[in-house]
Order: sequence, then C-alpha cells, then structure tokens
Amino acid sequence: DWTATGLNGWSTSGSIFSRTSTANQICGTTGGTIRGERYFGNSGQFTSPLLTGNNQGQVSFTFDYKATVWSAGTATAANFGTVTVEYASAVGGPWSSALTLDSSNHIASTSCATKTATFTPAPGDVYVRFNVTSASGADLYYYFDNVVVSQSAAPTCFVPTAVTAAATSTTAATLSWTAPATAPANGYDIYYSTMNTAPTAATTPSTTSATTSASI
Repeated sequence: DWTATGLNGWSTSGSIFSRTSTANQICGTTGGTIRGERYFGNSGQFTSPLLTGNNQGQVSFTFDYKATVWSAGTATAANFGTVTVEYASAVGGPWSSALTLDSSNHIASTSCATKTATFTPAPGDVYVRFNVTSASGADLYYYFDNVVVSQSAAPTCFVPTAVTAAATSTTAATLSWTAPATAPANGYDIYYSTMNTAPTAATTPSTTSATTSASI
C-alpha cells in the first residue's frame, strides 16, 4: 500500500515508477498509487523488498491495477502490452512468471481492477515484481496499488529441486535431484508418461526411489 510517501521499500528500474496522489488517478479515494510510463515496446520493473517467513506454501499475490493512455487519461483495451507478475529468490533473478496480463485478460477501465497471482516458492528468500512491457505502438501509464501477499500453511511433503536427466536415450534415462530440507521418510514416488496429465494420489507410481536418483 502506498498511502504514505515514497515506495514503501519497493524499488524501480531506472526512475520509471513513482508514487502519485492525484485524486482522479489513484486506486480509491485517498492516499497514493504507484504509476509508471512505458511506451513503444519499452520495459520496466517494480520490485518488492524481501518477503520474509517463506514456509514453501502457496503464495497469493493480490493487487489492483489499471492502464491509461498517457496523453488522454482514457482506458485502453488494444495495445495494452503485458504486465507479468514474477517471483525469484534473489533480486537479480532468475525470475519465474506467476501471472501475465495481456489483451486477452486485461480489464480496460479508468478504475482499478483486482487480480491475483499464485505460486509456490522454493525454500529461502522470495521477491516479487511487476514486469511491464508496453505495446510497440502505445504510450501508457501503468498503475499498481493495494498489494496483499499471503501464504498458505507449509506443505507436509516438500518438493525436491534441481531435477536433471542424464544418459538419456529413446528407452531410458537417469534422473537425479536435490532433496528438500525435510526429505520424505519413505522416499520418492516417480511418475512418467507420454501424456501431460498430472498424477493424482490414486495413481500408481512408475517407480520409486529411496535416494536422490532413479533409472527409468
């Protein structure tokens, strides 16, 4: 929330994003809103401070936003460009996408609309940012406000990381991964298929492993 002056711990690439308190521009009736101008295909990022207390549960990132034509202050449906909510374990990235707004799901209005992105972070630090890229033929103001971040309860089964495949052939591969901080007491269930349908709790594993590797 940017009711107070300043960026409230957030950071902007260059000097693109700043706080405005102009009454007919803010989300709501009082306080301030973050605004940044992007034009003709240029990009800009607005990055959160470190989000502490990560328990690896699902994060919900809710925010208000709008986009208006720079010269007229009117709503824009076409030539919106993209606004991507991204997350990372370091300010320098690499960044992963949690939600992308484009012409297919953008709400064209001079009033702010509410959107929610969800993601499940890896262990450790978490940062979130708005990554804005304007359309090649547009000059827009992008507004953000009323950010609310929450996280669900910690999972009971943590996800391994750094999964790799080696010695691959048309009939076999060797998988390896890094165990989570709390490794599963009964090992790992491994599923593979020619279909992209995720397994359920009732699906029989293709194989199992008590270590951090498996041959399939």
